[in-house]
Amino acid sequence: MLKNKRPIMWIRDAAFRLLTGLLVVTLMISTAGCSQALDNDGQTSSDAWHDSSQTGNNDRLPDSSKPDLESPSQSPSDPAVHNSEQDIIAIAVSDEHLVGLRRNGTVVAAGDNTNGQCDVSDWYDIVAISAGLGYTVGLHSDGTVEVASSNMLDHFPISEWTEIEDISTFAGVTIGLKRDGTVVRNSDPSSVIVIENWRDIVAVSASLFPILGLKADGTVVAAGTNYHGECDVSEWHGIVAVAAGFYHSVGLKSDGTVIAVGDNSHSQCDVSDWHDIVAISACTYYTIGIHRDGTVVLAGDWNGGSNVLASWRGITAVACSRNHIVGLCDDGSIVVSSWPMTPVFDINDW
Repeated sequence: MLKNKRPIMWIRDAAFRLLTGLLVVTLMISTAGCSQALDNDGQTSSDAWHDSSQTGNNDRLPDSSKPDLESPSQSPSDPAVHNSEQDIIAIAVSDEHLVGLRRNGTVVAAGDNTNGQCDVSDWYDIVAISAGLGYTVGLHSDGTVEVASSNMLDHFPISEWTEIEDISTFAGVTIGLKRDGTVVRNSDPSSVIVIENWRDIVAVSASLFPILGLKADGTVVAAGTNYHGECDVSEWHGIVAVAAGFYHSVGLKSDGTVIAVGDNSHSQCDVSDWHDIVAISACTYYTIGIHRDGTVVLAGDWNGGSNVLASWRGITAVACSRNHIVGLCDDGSIVVSSWPMTPVFDINDW
């Protein structure tokens, strides 16, 4: 994480904490499989923004080899319907912008563009995307990486990377997983976070403090401050996916159960009773799991979140930030749950 961004992030985070108890404003852009469960009156919305594609459980092109909080005082807002014919097959979100990866390898973005983070219209042949506050990162099929940002010095030397297999970014720190199982990053080598000696890595997840690496043998390595024990993952085995929150780390086991360590002040690590999970995501003070049947479960602090997300159906991937939880449905539609007084993404022209 860039040092000059930490004060801003904690001020913003404190402001969000004051919003506890307010209604979560939910924008639901849905069709077919999703909208049938989202309409509170039991009616089905049609002609929604969608496509007929399916997506994997992460923010990259599908691989053919891969197959409770209290209720809010009011109901979420009614679903908003938008039309589009774009083939969105992966999503990434920051606090202020949303990014979509099309099946043809091009990218679209919506939201704040103060730092040029939405200037992705000329990207092509992209297979994975990731979003941070004020920037967007895209991975080309040839292993090179694109960055959309007005301050490229913050992201040097990402544009010089080659042989990259996957990417993960958060708060200015971008991690690249190389095809040989090693990792690279754009942050200061003098940082306390040391990952250059990692080997046999098959997946990475970056967050504010923990950076997680999943090894080919199902074990996990972690780097960070370990203030709350978020790096205590050396005993994990049989892991097939990892997700890093602010101060907590989450692992998905091969049997569909989930394990978590680190800060649990908001119950974000209370996942021991989860079963039949196929994908996980984590951010700030919450953790999300996707069941095999496309429903979603949440642990932690998302005001009204358990009730809002309980209505989601057909979810194949989830992207999250402090402000937004975004779900991608198996019919290509999108559902979004957002904190009050945060930007609403306009994807009418996607």
